[in-house]
Amino acid sequence: MIRKESAPVPISEEFKAKILKPMPEEMQKVVHFPKFHTPYQSLTASDDGRLLVMTFEPGDRAGEFLFDVFDKDGALIGRKSLNAHVWEGHLWIKICGDQFYCLREKPNGLKKSLFPGSAGNSP
Repeated sequence: MIRKESAPVPISEEFKAKILKPMPEEMQKVVHFPKFHTPYQSLTASDDGRLLVMTFEPGDRAGEFLFDVFDKDGALIGRKSLNAHVWEGHLWIKICGDQFYCLREKPNGLKKSLFPGSAGNSP
């Protein structure tokens, strides 16, 4: 079990536009957005029990979000700003040992290949 207080993140007009863009115009008219995002977008676990949770909090650079890293006992051990791709609720990231690999979405919508990065106790 993990526990962490999180500040509500308002849903931006940019986010709404991105979600609505592929929908037919009639469907766009009936979509309702809540005032705030849920506390997290997606998550994944490593083989050793660490949990990487993608929040809706903006990251350090454009296109990035903050990720919370929890140890196997549910304690928050760090935060990391990443540009990792989520598609239909699936987070395209894998943790192997102390490295993570993720699929990134470029500004033009193309997906960039997997890349390594640190996923240790100091993310």
